[in-house]
Amino acid sequence: MMRYIPDISWQGEASKGGALAIGIFDGVHLGHQQILREASTSGLPVTALTFDPHPTAIFAPNRTPTRLLTLKNRVHQLATHGANTVAVLRFTNEFSKLT
Repeated sequence: MMRYIPDISWQGEASKGGALAIGIFDGVHLGHQQILREASTSGLPVTALTFDPHPTAIFAPNRTPTRLLTLKNRVHQLATHGANTVAVLRFTNEFSKLT
């Protein structure tokens, strides 16, 4: 069940401690899978933080980013490959300006 926090939606239970992998993760390719696999060997919870919409939609609004996976499928693939929790951060123009 998805739990919502302002501008962040969570798939799974939020946890303290553990590993955090940050990226767009479109496609959840072999490199992404390796990162998640290695993080999960620590025995600590693994959280994958991804962004939606795709940052290209903010930085180049006239260009539609190519998507390999829907957000739902991306969350599923991240969980399948070792993420205990998937956090989806809403990527906005304001967020893009944070240092």
